[in-house]
Amino acid sequence: MNVGMDVGTRIRGFPWRLIVLLYTTFGVLLFFYKALDRVARDTPIDWGEVFLEEMTGAYSGLPLLIGVAWLTLRYPIRERRHWPLYMAAGVAFGVLDTTNIYALRLALFALLRGETYDYGYMPARYLMELPIQLIIFSVLVVVITYGEDRRRTRDLETQLARAQLEALQWQLRPHFLFNALNAISAMVYEDPRAADRMIARLSEFLRRVLRTGGAAEVPLEDELELLELYLDIMRARFEDKLQCSVRVDGGLHGALVPQLVLQPVVENAIRYGADPRSGEVRLAVAASREDGTLRLTVDDEGSAAPSANGLGLGLKNLAARLEGLYGNAGSLRLEQDRAAGTRVVITMPYHARA
Repeated sequence: MNVGMDVGTRIRGFPWRLIVLLYTTFGVLLFFYKALDRVARDTPIDWGEVFLEEMTGAYSGLPLLIGVAWLTLRYPIRERRHWPLYMAAGVAFGVLDTTNIYALRLALFALLRGETYDYGYMPARYLMELPIQLIIFSVLVVVITYGEDRRRTRDLETQLARAQLEALQWQLRPHFLFNALNAISAMVYEDPRAADRMIARLSEFLRRVLRTGGAAEVPLEDELELLELYLDIMRARFEDKLQCSVRVDGGLHGALVPQLVLQPVVENAIRYGADPRSGEVRLAVAASREDGTLRLTVDDEGSAAPSANGLGLGLKNLAARLEGLYGNAGSLRLEQDRAAGTRVVITMPYHARA
């Protein structure tokens, strides 16, 4: 029953307007072919008769397409045990299509022209039309099978990409937890009250993350709230030495961004962007839109690279998530200037929740 429901859903999802247009185009082309053939042979031509014949020949198979689609999706032709079924279905398709043509022409010729259509000796007509009908049936089966294979491939690619993104997200969380707990442990004996505040903020931070249910994207507004919770955790440790400004251009709070897109960048900036003498950390987070691109930047006043190749685990993870979500349209770039500090630039397509 579930298979039948799935097949029905798939058939309803076919581009039926396009299919009807294709059948119409096929009929019109056949009309011109038959009409011009008679013109070329310099034989008398009844344009209305030729038009009705070719359009009924085109549209007669349209209702049968539903049956062919159901057969192809329900009993895949790649399984050899289904081949006898397809042979019988091909013959049935030919008989039904020819019958439909005859019935349509009888009705339309009587209605529009007041004539009785003569389709000839029907047993011979069925045999004559069968080869063409079998060719049409085979083409439909091949096209539907190809389309279904493409759909399944796209679904598998989507599932694989989603699984990879989820794996990256779960990889990020233990990495963040390890660093956060390590920071808290350093404060337990120095300042128990600060450690207690950090634990409370960490608890709220994790509650917010889990509440999203592992969503790949969240509104920028929610992401900024998570960032503020993370900064509160770090402020309990750094006190007044940690300063962070946030600037968001108007209308961007609803823009969708990857969950935890800012936290690993800010964490990296706090770790490597502190002034070596005073221990102060000054950060600036900004969000702007340039045409169809959302641009996030995190600036610090440090100049030390986080690793030999410029990206630590958190940033490598984020770069991979951006590529998985947006392909070439998503990127993470590290800009370093010993005088101005370090800037991380994140770009992605701009889109907002409907």
